[in-house]
Amino acid sequence: MILLLRFALFSSTHCAPFAPNPQVSQVFFVLPQFFIIFLASFFQGLTGFGFGIISVSLLALVMEPKQATILCTCLAFINVSQVLWSVRKQIRMDRLWPLAAGALLSMPLAVKLFKELSQTAIIRSIGVVLIATAVRELTKSNSAKRSLSRMWGFLAGIVAGFTGGLTSMSGPPVIAYCYMQDWDTREIKAMLQSLFMVTILSRLALITYEGLMSRDLLTNCALLAPVAILGSQAGIRLFSKLKTDALLLVARISILLLGVYLLFFK
Repeated sequence: MILLLRFALFSSTHCAPFAPNPQVSQVFFVLPQFFIIFLASFFQGLTGFGFGIISVSLLALVMEPKQATILCTCLAFINVSQVLWSVRKQIRMDRLWPLAAGALLSMPLAVKLFKELSQTAIIRSIGVVLIATAVRELTKSNSAKRSLSRMWGFLAGIVAGFTGGLTSMSGPPVIAYCYMQDWDTREIKAMLQSLFMVTILSRLALITYEGLMSRDLLTNCALLAPVAILGSQAGIRLFSKLKTDALLLVARISILLLGVYLLFFK
C-alpha cells in the first residue's frame, strides 16, 4: 500500500484535478484509480470492510475529495453487492435494524453538511476518520466478546450514518460494534455488508437529490466497475484461505499514515 501511495502522489502532481485534457492525460489520470479500486475491492472481499477507507483516502490524493467520496459510493455498491451475496445466508434482520435505523436518521444531515463544506474541510474530515480508525484498531484489546444491547447498535448506526454521509466511510463505528459481539466471522461480514448497503443506497439517493451527481462521475464509475468486480472476487475467493493478521497490521499502519498526511499536509 505504501508503494501505491507513492505512485498516487506522483500521479496527482502530474494530472489535472478531475477533468484533465482528453486522451493521453486521461490515461495517466485513470491509471492510479485502477490500482486503488482493485486494492480496496480486494481488501473488502477478503475482510468484509475497508473499501471506503482505502479508496477514499487514496482517491483523495489524485482527485478532488468530494468527487472521490461520490465515486467511492458508486463503486461501493458494486463491491458490497458481491460480498453481501457471498454471505447472504448469515444475514440477520433482527441485528441489522437498530444499525440501519441509526444510520438513516443521521445520513440526511451529513449529506447536507457535505454539500456545504469546502474541499479542504472534507479532506480534513477524511483524515480525522482515518486516524481515529487506525488508532482504535491498533490499540484495541482482545477482551472477551459479549452480546451488546440494540441501543449500542443504534448509536453505532448514527455515527456510521454521519461519517458515511460526510466522507463515504461508514465502517469504523460499525466494525467496532460488530467485532465486540460474540458472532462468528461470517456473521460479522454479513452484518457489515448489510449495513454498508443501507448507507450506500441512502447516500446515493441523497447525493442525487442534492444535484451532486455528474455525468463525468458516472462515466468514471463505469470505467472502474470491472476493476471493482475483479478485486472483490479475488478477495472473496481467498477469504477462507489466507491469514489476514499481517495484512490487517500493514493496512492499519498505512491508514494511520494516510490520515496524518490528509489532516496535516494535503
